[in-house]
Amino acid sequence: MTTGKLHKPEYGIARGPLFRCMLFLCCASAVFSTLPSFAEQRPKVALVLSGGGARGGAHIGVLRVLEREGVPIDMIVGVSYGALVGGLYAAGYSVDDLQRVILETDWWEITSNSPDRRLSNMNRKPMADRQMLALHIEELKLKLPYGIFAGQKIHQFLNQLTIGATYRARNDFDQLPTPFRAIATDILSGEQVVIDNGSLGAAIRASISVPGVFAPLSTEHTHLVDGGIVNNLPVDVALDAGADFVIAVDCATPLRTLKEEIQDIIDVIDQAVSFRIEERKIANRKRSHVLILPELHNFDGSDFNRSYTLIPIGEQATKKEMDKIWTALQTLGVPRSAGEPRMSRLPEAFDINTWADIPPDVVIDKVRIEGVKRYSENLFKVRLEKFVNEPISFKELERECGRLHATGLFQTVDFHVFYHKGETELVFHVLENPPSELKVGIHYSNDYRVSVLGEIAHQTTLGRISEFHLRALAGNLNFAELVLIFRTSRRFGLLGEVQGWDQDRLYFRNRQREGGYKERRFRTRLGLQALFHSWGGFQAGYQLEHARIRHAARSIGDASEFLPGFSLSAGIDTRDDSIVPTTGVYLQTRAKWIHRTFSHKRIQAHLACFASPGSRWSVGIWSNGGYVTQPAPVFEFFPLGGAGHFSNAALPVVGLKRDELRVARFASVGVSVWRKVKFWESVPRSGIGIFYQGGLYDMSSSPEEDFTPIHGVGVGGYVNTTLLGPIRVEIVSTQKNDIKFNVSIGFGF
Repeated sequence: MTTGKLHKPEYGIARGPLFRCMLFLCCASAVFSTLPSFAEQRPKVALVLSGGGARGGAHIGVLRVLEREGVPIDMIVGVSYGALVGGLYAAGYSVDDLQRVILETDWWEITSNSPDRRLSNMNRKPMADRQMLALHIEELKLKLPYGIFAGQKIHQFLNQLTIGATYRARNDFDQLPTPFRAIATDILSGEQVVIDNGSLGAAIRASISVPGVFAPLSTEHTHLVDGGIVNNLPVDVALDAGADFVIAVDCATPLRTLKEEIQDIIDVIDQAVSFRIEERKIANRKRSHVLILPELHNFDGSDFNRSYTLIPIGEQATKKEMDKIWTALQTLGVPRSAGEPRMSRLPEAFDINTWADIPPDVVIDKVRIEGVKRYSENLFKVRLEKFVNEPISFKELERECGRLHATGLFQTVDFHVFYHKGETELVFHVLENPPSELKVGIHYSNDYRVSVLGEIAHQTTLGRISEFHLRALAGNLNFAELVLIFRTSRRFGLLGEVQGWDQDRLYFRNRQREGGYKERRFRTRLGLQALFHSWGGFQAGYQLEHARIRHAARSIGDASEFLPGFSLSAGIDTRDDSIVPTTGVYLQTRAKWIHRTFSHKRIQAHLACFASPGSRWSVGIWSNGGYVTQPAPVFEFFPLGGAGHFSNAALPVVGLKRDELRVARFASVGVSVWRKVKFWESVPRSGIGIFYQGGLYDMSSSPEEDFTPIHGVGVGGYVNTTLLGPIRVEIVSTQKNDIKFNVSIGFGF
């Protein structure tokens, strides 16, 4: 890595006559020895690709025309999105490859902060499902994140595409299929950084890190962000690197010139910052030999999912400049490139989520981890040593990064492969999180209206592993939970829980509402917990519970009961998503045995399996069941009905209102089919689906009574937004043809 600074060298030899003579002879020898090769060299052609956010999709069209017309490209200098396009082209990808990558990438997904939930343990999966506004706490002070997006997934995505090229070039960007330079900004000094070696994926990641949007790429002495801040059209960098002829492509958003174009504080700040960028850009425009200006008009630079639509515009703009380009190149004596268009490096059956460019013969000699300060390195040493003297597997490296990230201890985890002095070294680099985290959010639903969510989590790895969780929900359903876990190892630990909730329950008789009552419960539990890697867990212990029923209808009656007993729960969760899973299995069982005033057992189970017959489809099959032995009070029966967004709410039944059933026994099965769609181009992950559920329900407390069959069907749509969380709308009905609407905004709890 080199910077824009020039440092005065220090010499250890006196500058006497003998020294000057030796220096002259050496320089003369070097000059004369290179004269023949210098005469044979043709002028060097450089391509400079600007920033501009998603507007940089036009760069692909520029590359397509230049390659088709045989224009030789001896170097690429890229900044921001130009570094993304230029860096991948420099790595050896064809123009068609670039188009496929840009088109098939889910930009909303790779900018998400959420870890891969399949790699989180059963304690952290519920936290990972609630990606609310998250702040970290350090020394009792709230700490804002470095950026809206941590950049974990996009860094893995870039490593996936460039790790092979970096290794083959031995970390020297001049040895790539096309020499490359990435421009970044060091926010500690405010100076330009020209990256010409190291990890190609990290160089691109640094250059595209828009301040406030992406967290900076942190090295030992710098914080690197978007290079467009200091030099958004780095023609000067190409000239300094030895280019004789520079083709510059400017896709940056122009300055606002009309008063009506500045609408809010963001526009004001953006305009003020852009003035400094514009001054240097105008100077570099004049230094370029050919300037290509795609006509992008008012295209939104933040709409990355439509970036591919600008490729034809880049082609058109380049065609207009071809006569000028060839006139200048012929004057310089630069011939057309005789090479064939680049062959695709991507397989025909390409899947951006699984394919990786990595040589099969790479063997790691050394491995180390950088950035660990707060936690003990011994916790990670054993996990990393498994890579030594083994052929490298990108999939396993990615999973290891995902596992470390899923612990919640690190904001980002990435890796680099370096080749130095005949040895290949694997380096994991982490950016630590403070051990305490605060999450807040808001949820709206038909069932409970507006609810406010809050969660504090703390975990430490110093000595024994311990975890602390405090969760609260305020609204029509008030809930609080305190959980303490002291793990003696990665799998086993002691568990202590204190829970309390207060809510208004609805009361129905023969599915007709007759009123309601207030239910308040308090529970303490002490037990053992076992975690089975990231797929399952088990808890067993003894609990003390008090239930109080107030303002109840005569058929229920007020009650205040003490319910001590044994509790047991076990679960398996391999789903890739909690909202609309495409793959995985979910199993949750709970049981308790009350042994005092009411001696009864309560058992409940839920099993679901999900598969994806296509990249956009999700098919799920699930079943629910529960059984309460007698004698048991009515408030221990299962409340059913509603959408079931909260853990202490009624269990969901398609087509029924909240609390519409309260039964001692039930069994049901269901099926769902969802398809991912885009309601609008700029809207993130979304889909539509249809679902069915049918079951048998014991409507009385007598085991001799027959079960009542109920089945329901529904259609729905969802949008999984970054800020509000999932937005879901459903139209449901039962065999009575009583149509209902369910609306939910935000994460459940």
